[in-house]
Amino acid sequence: HIKPQKDERFPFNEIYFNSTTEGAIFLSMTLSGYRELCEIISEYELPEEPDFIFSMALFSSMKKYMDFDFPEDAWKELFPPEKEESSPEMDESLEKINIILQEALKADNEGVPYNLQKRGKELGLDKETIDSVGAMMKNLKDKYSL
Repeated sequence: HIKPQKDERFPFNEIYFNSTTEGAIFLSMTLSGYRELCEIISEYELPEEPDFIFSMALFSSMKKYMDFDFPEDAWKELFPPEKEESSPEMDESLEKINIILQEALKADNEGVPYNLQKRGKELGLDKETIDSVGAMMKNLKDKYSL
């Protein structure tokens, strides 16, 4: 991510570089801003005019209402796709882990014994998960002297 240092009326000129594809996106609110960006990396042969000239507000509207997209959408290269939603089974497991953590921490705070293995089995968690929760709690206790 590169930003020029010049003080100009629209200081929104930026270059986003994707190191994986070695591609770049130049963002500027003015043609002079685009040309200034080209000067920054003048050792590369760049087009005198940008591929697209329109505001991001216009682009956003076109995408939303007209399903418009850049050819070979360069934005997708820079920002990874959102994570897929977890499965219902994963959600259920995470909910059980949250329950066991809450109960164990509450018991620890109150000085009451708590059998993590027993409660984990009651909730249907496998031994590996219960052991991971136990190790995580031990690390928290060690790190924060709980």
